[in-house]
Amino acid sequence: MNSCMIYMEDKIQSLMYQIVHYIQSEERNTTIWKELEDIKEQAEKYIHIAMEYQDNTFTNLPDYYIRYFEMRALQCDILHMLHYKIRKIRKMPKEANELANYIEYLIPFIHEKNDPQPQITSLHQMFKNKQGEALPKSRIEFESKAMLLHIYMDLEEFLYTKKKFIDQTTEEQKKLYWR
Repeated sequence: MNSCMIYMEDKIQSLMYQIVHYIQSEERNTTIWKELEDIKEQAEKYIHIAMEYQDNTFTNLPDYYIRYFEMRALQCDILHMLHYKIRKIRKMPKEANELANYIEYLIPFIHEKNDPQPQITSLHQMFKNKQGEALPKSRIEFESKAMLLHIYMDLEEFLYTKKKFIDQTTEEQKKLYWR
């Protein structure tokens, strides 16, 4: 199961790097849609493998792997929505670089044992800082900034999905699985 978890984490990190590149470049030809679908399908397969593992193990804590892969599948859905919204931005505002930097900052934290509370706090601080910024001057700038706000909300949901997994992981499971 651990190799499956590492595979998922590596693939999600790779996708996030692609999203950063997508935001920072003018190049819009990417295979990210296909990769998102493939990773989501793989997560679904891993959920079934985890269920089989649960049926064939003597431990009383087998739901850990099922919950883990369900969390990753949900995060793939969130990344799909996030990428879809990025594609809708007609003109990337200068604030998009800040978004790309934040996503890049998140990448090393995409691993099983990370409690995302510090990343959530950092995101909330970014929200707070944005409240003091000047209002958009044009309709396109308004629409682009509004879409960025929605993307930040998707990132928040991405982090809260992981936070929920961490919060539901018992101390006994942490001792057993996080050695």
